[in-house]
Amino acid sequence: MKRIIILTLTCFSTIAGYGQITRTHKIALGLGNEWNPFLSPNTLVEDGETTAREELWDNGTYQSLSLKNSLKIEGEKYRLKFKVNGSLGIYQTEEDANRFTYRLGVSYRLKYASKKYFEFAPELFRKRREGINADNAVLTTPFSYSLFQAPIGLDFYLGNKAWLKTKTGYLYKNYDKAQGEELYYQAPFFEASISKKWDSKNAVKKISLRSATQFRKYQTLSLINASEEEEEPEEENVYREGSRNWTYQFTDLVLDISGNDGPQKLGIGLYHISRIDADKRSTYHELGPGIQYQLQSAKAGVKASLKFTIRSYQRLAPGSDNDVPLQYEYIRANIELYHALSKQSQIYSKGNIVNRTSNNPNQESLSFREYFNGYAEIGIRWTLLKPNPPLLYGP
Repeated sequence: MKRIIILTLTCFSTIAGYGQITRTHKIALGLGNEWNPFLSPNTLVEDGETTAREELWDNGTYQSLSLKNSLKIEGEKYRLKFKVNGSLGIYQTEEDANRFTYRLGVSYRLKYASKKYFEFAPELFRKRREGINADNAVLTTPFSYSLFQAPIGLDFYLGNKAWLKTKTGYLYKNYDKAQGEELYYQAPFFEASISKKWDSKNAVKKISLRSATQFRKYQTLSLINASEEEEEPEEENVYREGSRNWTYQFTDLVLDISGNDGPQKLGIGLYHISRIDADKRSTYHELGPGIQYQLQSAKAGVKASLKFTIRSYQRLAPGSDNDVPLQYEYIRANIELYHALSKQSQIYSKGNIVNRTSNNPNQESLSFREYFNGYAEIGIRWTLLKPNPPLLYGP
């Protein structure tokens, strides 16, 4: 064990000794308000009485803290990155909405041959928030979970400003135990993308096509009342195990246009998601356009995006006496503005909304319903240690 530690430290010291080191530390403090963090519908009918959204939605103001730390080491043919990020949201009136996240990641990129690159980038993400997503009745999915992914990438420069990038790896997502049920999934995945740039006098254009597939195997363990189990009445806790296999497919076609002389960037895309279920009951297809805009100057900037998609199920028709397959319409939008206060600080404001409509006629259920979620935040960011000018490496 000592030899392994010594060898690891020796390799790291050697890399650090021959590479350029860049360190970045950022902190942000904000104040905001979130509407409907638990994704409740607008109305709910119970025993003939209608509950309005004023009682269903748990709106609340919050204070936020976020930290971003990164270390980058670059050499002639390699790039090594470490990142440690975390965020915290404390709500005044809705303590169950308090959220905490952290992200730990490392990536190693190597130019192993002419115009060919290898990258390994494992990452761990953790989110903690009370509650269960009542929107999804197919699987009980708490808001809290841990996600680990280990992708391996191979990138190829095709010449004439064209790239082919591939990625394969493993995903593992484990939801926190809730209501006596445990849920997790494992997923090998594969992704490929191709992109091409064109330069003109007034703009730089880039078109990219990405396709990704995840083969998710879900496992559930549901706690059963031991007294109701005839086969094992002596057991104190008895679990029922279930599984389902879902294949997710993602396809994006995006055109980016940026000015040669101005710091503007416009992106227009078409996005498609499919979930394939063996019995087709939970199969759906989602398709829609999106647009992104970015404008930056030396002291200020704005970023904005808007996406509209329609998700259609093949066989899932919730509610009694209903044979119309479920359909959602999503509008997702966000915007962020910022202005520099000094060389190391800036004030920012940002907002995000997700609005979903549903054709589910059953107003007595929380599941498969419409919902609105959004937040608005304002705050200050500091860069505690500005990075050195990085070396250009790779794409």
